[in-house]
Amino acid sequence: MKIIIIQMAELEVYKNILHTSFKKTLQYNHRKLGIIGSDITILMQKNWIGTLLCGPSCVTTTAILKNHNIDNVRVFMNKRGFGEIYEDHVFITVGNIIIDPTYKQFLTITNIDDFFVGYQTHLFHIVNKYGKNGTDMRHWDRSLDITDNVLKFINNTGLIIF
Repeated sequence: MKIIIIQMAELEVYKNILHTSFKKTLQYNHRKLGIIGSDITILMQKNWIGTLLCGPSCVTTTAILKNHNIDNVRVFMNKRGFGEIYEDHVFITVGNIIIDPTYKQFLTITNIDDFFVGYQTHLFHIVNKYGKNGTDMRHWDRSLDITDNVLKFINNTGLIIF
């Protein structure tokens, strides 16, 4: 029982960090992150979904976590399709914990937590119950580790963290 309580406390720490810093950091750094045009209005929405913004969102989240001295952060991308017809998704892990600031883009409901912070079994339950047609766990396959590229980008752009 003690292990479960410690694990839940760790999840809450990550959630609180993101709820405190994420949107303001993303909005402030939107130009550095390549968010322009109509995507800027998405940043201002009260109900964060993050459709098509998983890359910049994960860069921002990684920078925030690193700023809070959270180690073992890994960033993964999976990509399916060929040429110009493909889809990809980017998400983060800290050990066995999955952190996805844009998971709601795959769901039929939006009145849940803005950020997924939890374990694969919990994410599987949510996707199984609320996933859009054709959504399955493939979006969270750890197929390509892009952590080094993300960290280089963060170091080279000097993101301002709130």
